[in-house]
Amino acid sequence: MRHLLTGLILGFWVLAPAQNRPKHTRPPWAERDTTIVIGGDTVHTQLLRELTYFTPLRLKNRSDRVRYLYLKRKVYRVFKYAKIASDSLLELQRQLDLVQSKRAKRRIVKKLQRYMKDAFANQLKALSRTDGQILVKLVYRQTQLTPFEIIKAYKSGWSAFWWNVKANLFDISLKKTYDPKGDRTDRFIEDIIQKGLSSGRLKA
Repeated sequence: MRHLLTGLILGFWVLAPAQNRPKHTRPPWAERDTTIVIGGDTVHTQLLRELTYFTPLRLKNRSDRVRYLYLKRKVYRVFKYAKIASDSLLELQRQLDLVQSKRAKRRIVKKLQRYMKDAFANQLKALSRTDGQILVKLVYRQTQLTPFEIIKAYKSGWSAFWWNVKANLFDISLKKTYDPKGDRTDRFIEDIIQKGLSSGRLKA
């Protein structure tokens, strides 16, 4: 289980682009990151993702409070990995856009792969199944894409299919989205994140 999560999560960061990947598969977050020229100066710009603010959640009973505290521990444990995954994918796409040759692209991916493995492999091995389920949701929250869609865009539909099959063995779906408006668990998670960001215990 732990080795699956480690490989899966590291896979979000180190997937090499498909050999003949069409331009229309360029992920949405990459479109927020661009360079413009103003008065002869090159300026790097980034469009921030739109966020919906929710009023503070009211916990109705003891069961809600227990569930909330349980999710809080989990969210605080994995939020940083979702943030790192999102930032790393954006940076990876930015660097890949700067080079044309497949060899140069492979070098960029391998360099990121070595860094991520050295920095996070041991930490990711300690994650539980529930950690993995929440992390999948948070990856979607940060990128607006499911892990399945990320793997499909950067590798292939076949790879995405098999990663999802492996994850399903441990009750994790890589197609899971995040819906704090319609899903009560996600509403708890969003409340935890917004309060954590507001207090400074979580870093945006």
